[in-house]
Amino acid sequence: DHPEELIHGITQALYNENTQKLFAAGHAKGKLITLDNATQGAGIPFHPGAERFYKEAGKLE
Repeated sequence: DHPEELIHGITQALYNENTQKLFAAGHAKGKLITLDNATQGAGIPFHPGAERFYKEAGKLE
């Protein structure tokens, strides 16, 4: 029920360079949270805002 723009912005923030560095430094598995594997094996539909971000990033068709 959240606005598309909000979820798009949150998803975009998850995969920016600074956040990626924090994930990698903050936890042993943090390096595994990457845009390259973000859409692999998703068992549920993406929120429209997240889907738009992944399409813009070339990770979804």
